[in-house]
Amino acid sequence: MLEAIFFGHQAMQPIIDMQVKLKETHGVPKRPFTPPEKDSELVKIVEEKGSSRIYEALTTSGLRFAPPNRIYSKSWEKRTRIGGTK
Repeated sequence: MLEAIFFGHQAMQPIIDMQVKLKETHGVPKRPFTPPEKDSELVKIVEEKGSSRIYEALTTSGLRFAPPNRIYSKSWEKRTRIGGTK
């Protein structure tokens, strides 16, 4: 597996070098980015309703290797009950 990663990395180097050269010769400055403000209500709901399930999924071997929809479906049910997308 690691060999495949190194092979892919090595194969991408000519493209990356070409992109760097293109940026140096024809580069356009980055546009300023202002991230949107966080919705504190949504953050609170996610932390209250979802963080324990995410933690459980990451720390419990039974759920960690379970299909994602097992965790997602419970979160989706809760989301629709609190007024989210139906």
